[in-house]
Amino acid sequence: HFALGGLYETRGRLDLADGMGSDVLGLEDRLSYDHHVSPRLFVLLAPADERRCGRRMERTLLAEFAQRQPDVAWEASHHFGHGVVVETPARHLLRFMDFPHPPRKAREWLACFEQDLIHLTNGEVYHDPRDLITSTRKAMRYFPREVWKKKLADYCMQYTLAANFNLNRCVLRGDPAGAQVLRGFGLRRAMELAFMLNQRYALYDKWTWRIFKTLPRLARDLAPVLERIAATNDWDAIQRGFTRATDLILRELRRQKLTRAIRSYTPSREHGYKLLYVAAWDVLNSLPKALGTLEVAQHYKHSKLNDLFMYATTRNEMLDHVHAPKTTWGLEVQPRP
Repeated sequence: HFALGGLYETRGRLDLADGMGSDVLGLEDRLSYDHHVSPRLFVLLAPADERRCGRRMERTLLAEFAQRQPDVAWEASHHFGHGVVVETPARHLLRFMDFPHPPRKAREWLACFEQDLIHLTNGEVYHDPRDLITSTRKAMRYFPREVWKKKLADYCMQYTLAANFNLNRCVLRGDPAGAQVLRGFGLRRAMELAFMLNQRYALYDKWTWRIFKTLPRLARDLAPVLERIAATNDWDAIQRGFTRATDLILRELRRQKLTRAIRSYTPSREHGYKLLYVAAWDVLNSLPKALGTLEVAQHYKHSKLNDLFMYATTRNEMLDHVHAPKTTWGLEVQPRP
């Protein structure tokens, strides 16, 4: 922290943390070095300190880091214009969510994208004497139980409709392009269900498989099934593979006492193997009715940061977009013990 002590007195109201992107999970490799490669450091200050010295601190840190490490591209960052960002904790959260605090209500949790929650809860915290971010990260380490169950039920339904029902109907209609789309969606949802059953946030598609294979529950049995589904062009084998994947996911749901559904569903040629649809209703029936009707945020390509990249052409424009008026509403949920 060489630059901080000699330049600005912050009286301990400071947090230093790094990370954003797949690097916070240690996933970068040599192939990653052709895009968005630079260290990233977030310096979080109390609001009064940020107003007083935030921009000067940012400029000074960039200059000093660049001088001490001339071979590192501190000035280059796809996301924020450069690799050092000085801001308040609230502004930091608004980069990734629509509210400047950890999610408190069911609708707020369900509006969050898992990619963004990974960015907020991973990366190293180097210094946080006033707890500007540590407790916030702890509060967001995973979904509250009833929110988790709601999202789990939704994904069971989506998996079944794609991998068991609509894929089957595309094959019957001789529609290989539609069937390919549904095969990919089914593979992704199967892996995401495994993440949920391990109570882990899932990263975006490029890295999903890499992390999925390391999960302690379900992955060892499910991974070879999904590999065979991905590798073959035999549609009968693909459908048999998704049936087997369904049975494995159901087994884990039952092991965690989330459903009482049993492997007694008889598939038909037209309707496929919709057993997880039955299990999903079992999970939903255990939740408050109002929670079951809420919408779940979907794919990473609609995450908050990607929305900013699509519509903001400069760093200032991006920050203006982040601070647009927000609305929060929904059911209160109990935090995890």
